Amino acid sequence: MAPRFLKLFLLVGLFSLVPLEAFAQKYTGSPVKKDRLLKAIRSKQFAVPILVKQIKISGVDFEMTPAAEAEFRAVKANPEVIAAARANYRYAGMRQAPVKPQVDTASNQYEDLIYQGLDALGELANGVSPGEVAEIAKELTGIGNRAVRLNAARPDGYRLVGSGNLLLRNFTEAERHFQNAIDRGGSVAFPVLHLAGNPHLEFVHIGKGFMTVESDQKFFQFNTGEASSPQAQQDYIAPNMRLATFSVATFKAGRSDIWYFAAMTTGMPQEVNMIMRLIRGNSM
Repeated sequence: MAPRFLKLFLLVGLFSLVPLEAFAQKYTGSPVKKDRLLKAIRSKQFAVPILVKQIKISGVDFEMTPAAEAEFRAVKANPEVIAAARANYRYAGMRQAPVKPQVDTASNQYEDLIYQGLDALGELANGVSPGEVAEIAKELTGIGNRAVRLNAARPDGYRLVGSGNLLLRNFTEAERHFQNAIDRGGSVAFPVLHLAGNPHLEFVHIGKGFMTVESDQKFFQFNTGEASSPQAQQDYIAPNMRLATFSVATFKAGRSDIWYFAAMTTGMPQEVNMIMRLIRGNSM
């Protein structure tokens, strides 16, 4: 039997013959690009757990240097997203520049469409007329349907179609497409007015097994069993309009709360009822 030190020597020698790349984490698909990740964060359309999951699956094509981190902090990226990007630089440890991955034309076309949709959604923040809202809604629906035709197994096209239908107040179609997005591993986002202290804008994200409440300042994630009892409440009277409202009870880490929200996309009871059904069916 070889002495223990000889076994160790042989083992170290064996590892030295294996390229570092062999021990790199195996990623699938194209790596997440920095500019697109920044745009996704700014859009508020992707829940933190979804962004983190995709980063872990595909890696990122950039190093999270201090300068890059400053860019992400400038758009108020969640610390979990920054940490995931730092830990999943796809080419870490490689001794030479990575070989460019083979171009997946269909996947690139799909992602181009999704980011076109995010740009269209971003126009809503600029203050638009009812006619312009209708045009944006039709644009979202068209882009989303093209994405679904390219790849019906991915969630983001359905979310765009759902958003377009919600803007047009086609609530049944919106809910159907939002559920399709969730069923395919995605999440859906709703801008809401958080009615606590000074009412302020937040986003409720709904995914399979979780609900998050996110703003520029705070992030809360409630997994299955930590959210309950979504129910309609007395409407909130905002300047020049009445907004339908709902509440959700949460219990996490020994603390219980009731969150009160006003629906911001249409402000209508149908929107509130849709959000509550999505929470009950997916996040509780």
